Amino acid sequence: MKKPTLTINHTPVHGMWTAEVTRLQASLTHLAGRRVPVNACVVSFFEVPGDRDLHVNVIHERQPAAVKGWSGPAAVRDGFVLNRRFHSRVGILGHVEEVIFASSA
Repeated sequence: MKKPTLTINHTPVHGMWTAEVTRLQASLTHLAGRRVPVNACVVSFFEVPGDRDLHVNVIHERQPAAVKGWSGPAAVRDGFVLNRRFHSRVGILGHVEEVIFASSA
């Protein structure tokens, strides 16, 4: 059976989150090498013009359980998305990790 994959993307707008996202990408890649996600997922970090928050979407191939503090899961073309905005750098890794490794619904 094929191991579920983890893909991580970043779409910077103003660059204030670039260093943090680079750190998060490295940490999440390391975690995924040690712990297999329940199903394939794509993590997208992005910024929105006029907004200083870091936005994060996590799209799972199969429907995950809901995770406290995140919107979703909602059905989208590529699977099921959970999303959240972060105002502060504190705790982002743990929150994203929780969604990546969320159990199936």
